[in-house]
Amino acid sequence: MKTSPGILDREELEARDLDLNVVRRLWGYVWPFRTALAAGLLLMIVSSAAALAGPYLAKVAIDDHIVAGDPAGLGNVVLLFIGAHMAAWLSSFGNTYLTAWIGQHVIAGLRRDLLSHTLRLSFRFYDRFQTGRLLSRLTHDVNAMSEVLSSGIVQAFGDVLILTGTVAVMFSINAPLAAASLSVFPPLIVAVLLFRIRARRAYHKVRRRIAVINADLAESISGVRVVQSFTREERNREDFRRINDLNFEANMEAAAAHSIFIPVVEFLAAAATALVIWYGGGQILQGRLTTGELFAFLLYLARFFSPVRELSHFYSMLQGAIVSGQRVFEILDQDLEITEKPGALPAPEHPVPVAFDRVTFGYDPSRPVLTGLSLEIDAGRTAAVVGATGAGKTTLASLLCRFYDPGEGRILLGGVDLRELSLPSLRRSVGIILQDTFLFSGTVEENIAYGRPEASPGEIREAAAAVGATAFIEALPAGWRTEVGERGTRLSAGQRQLIGFARALLKNPPLLILDEATSSVDLATEKTILGAVEALRRGRTTLIIAHRLATVHGADVVFVLDQGRLVEQGKHEELIAREGTYHRLYHRQLSAG
Repeated sequence: MKTSPGILDREELEARDLDLNVVRRLWGYVWPFRTALAAGLLLMIVSSAAALAGPYLAKVAIDDHIVAGDPAGLGNVVLLFIGAHMAAWLSSFGNTYLTAWIGQHVIAGLRRDLLSHTLRLSFRFYDRFQTGRLLSRLTHDVNAMSEVLSSGIVQAFGDVLILTGTVAVMFSINAPLAAASLSVFPPLIVAVLLFRIRARRAYHKVRRRIAVINADLAESISGVRVVQSFTREERNREDFRRINDLNFEANMEAAAAHSIFIPVVEFLAAAATALVIWYGGGQILQGRLTTGELFAFLLYLARFFSPVRELSHFYSMLQGAIVSGQRVFEILDQDLEITEKPGALPAPEHPVPVAFDRVTFGYDPSRPVLTGLSLEIDAGRTAAVVGATGAGKTTLASLLCRFYDPGEGRILLGGVDLRELSLPSLRRSVGIILQDTFLFSGTVEENIAYGRPEASPGEIREAAAAVGATAFIEALPAGWRTEVGERGTRLSAGQRQLIGFARALLKNPPLLILDEATSSVDLATEKTILGAVEALRRGRTTLIIAHRLATVHGADVVFVLDQGRLVEQGKHEELIAREGTYHRLYHRQLSAG
């Protein structure tokens, strides 16, 4: 099922009372626990029946024993009353625990599937979907569904049983009095319908607003260095204040719907109680009703309106959960654009040639970044790709890793189209080092071993030594156990790059991609990194995407791109001698210092 891009971008999902598709798909997660669910429902029936017995036992105590002066019989009824409430408590405990257990298993499974799916979505999805909004669906929306599944449904089912049972018992005791007490039911139905309409719209708006808030917070926090360097703190605070106020208004609209409905229910409950006292009192004076029956009626009437209040709260939760379910399943319905064919081949584990065969590609298909590009890199050789900004250099790396598929043409690894290879083996065979190496929270040692967590400490240290990273690592406060901080912020750009090189070397891929890996460091650090490049290149097919042309001198072949097309190729000296595009790029950098 493919979802149109606009739906996710706008956060505008239709608010529906009961989305049967959401219910059906959630039921698929509940079904494996159907035995526990059946046991929980049985316990709920026991709990409801025991709770309904209380007022009737009070009637029996008053009419048959208190009025009759029978203390022994009264004691027996009291014991039954206590036993009924004990049974209600025990069955309610068991039911609540079972349902919470089922709900948490369902939510854990749903969250697991969500993460698994999002990690497999193509880069094209992430190009257009804000991280904060995605996190909102993975956290807030899943939690909203958790509340309903873990406790709300149990309570609602019990409330329905109590309501039905209460009405049945009231009519069995005294039908005219029951009809009189329930005369407030029509206005109650009107109030419920009006509340339902208003609550549906309000809770849909709340979910959209919190998603926008999460997106804004994620951007402000992840970009805090840029925010501070451009002194945007006040502007960002003002922008957040505006969207936070909108969120406040949406929540107050939902609260207003609930706060209006509850007093209406309370007023109708008071009106029904007054009617029962007036009408029932008259019946007692006429000898048509006993005191115990009137007392039981008042207790049952109180129990009738209590579930109505609880069901209104459940409806509020349900509205939020339905909207959240729609938003969560929108993510799960996103197509996996990058998939592997049945019977996909394993990628080669040794250096093989790489070829782009008439490749055309655009992030927006109507605006190609590469047009009819063809180039070849021999096995075990080093190729460099240069060109002006926007020429399509980094796109080559993304295509080689199959983060995207070309619109036209083929990319071959060892003569085999990448689309014929299994994705895990392909990505294991490629090591990529970006301009800014991403480090995860954890230690230096853990980050180097990220691609091979089973690597021994000795292997980790050998990889670090091979790229020249040992000296700075051992000089850190805790050495190899030093925490690098979120995104590696406690290390310099050059130190992060060296850890990235060690990580790639430990992975030991037959194909290595260096995407402007030295462009963000100073010249002294670049010299160290170039030594690491030499260590990494040995025995691998290497693609160097270069901004600084000084880093491509040792390449076996240099490809020059211009607006997505291959315009020149050859060794550094040959291209300089031709005085073409490469010659101009090289001397422009020299003159810029």
